[in-house]
Amino acid sequence: MIKKIICPTDFSVAATNAIEYAAELAQELNAELQLLNVQSLFPVIAIPVGMNINERVFDSSKSLAQTCYEINELFHIQSTYEIIATSEGLAKSISDEADENCLIVMGTNGVDSMYQYFFGSNTYQVIKKAKCHVLMVPEKVTYGTISKIVFAWSYETNYPVLISMLNELITIFNPKIIFTPLITFLHVSKHPSPLSNETFLLLKKEIGSEIKEKIKIEFEEIVSDDIPESINNYMEKSKSDILMMTVMDRGLIGNIFHHSVSRKITGIAEYPFLVMHV
Repeated sequence: MIKKIICPTDFSVAATNAIEYAAELAQELNAELQLLNVQSLFPVIAIPVGMNINERVFDSSKSLAQTCYEINELFHIQSTYEIIATSEGLAKSISDEADENCLIVMGTNGVDSMYQYFFGSNTYQVIKKAKCHVLMVPEKVTYGTISKIVFAWSYETNYPVLISMLNELITIFNPKIIFTPLITFLHVSKHPSPLSNETFLLLKKEIGSEIKEKIKIEFEEIVSDDIPESINNYMEKSKSDILMMTVMDRGLIGNIFHHSVSRKITGIAEYPFLVMHV
């Protein structure tokens, strides 16, 4: 159960959009929202010349306090903030703040800006290091009804894991899942799999018996040498609302969800990307 949403911010447009997304999600989940600003003890080009760490922290504190006040007034949720001044990496600082009952919501605007230097490349590092689920929110995505969900998986992922993750997914987004949501289990691999229609039917039956909520389930398969690009093409073609993957081990993305797959998707996705820890 998610009790707290942690939303890192560097005060960019992408981060501000993620804060609004996180606030609406926190309101739906009745969860606490914590804004997190990480200040590096090492000078970088983005910091004005002559500004020391105390001045940076003071300015950031004023901005965060005002943001929390506005969130509390608008969404009527508990909103707090924390500033961390550290010599450690950004991803580690963010990951260390979250336990298994948290959800990290991170904004991104792709791979072509200073924001990507601080967050885009670190989104993947947070996914690897975090003990909790991580939701990446592109800059142009606003919070809304989740009706088409894609759960990308590989043949090696066992059925209980799929069912467990589906239960988690519905728990997170249930307030915004209305009518009859469609969840597509997208099997992806570089080579044709031994999966058969009978296997799909068995999986569908098992899921149907375990999941109490009314949902529609479909199964699709992609065979491609470029898995992340194929997943991205499927998401765009199907106009799905969110992509979900699983992390099989702490700090290690297993099966097809290895380093290059997750890293590439975090850089090209124009839809929310939820990575869940088993």
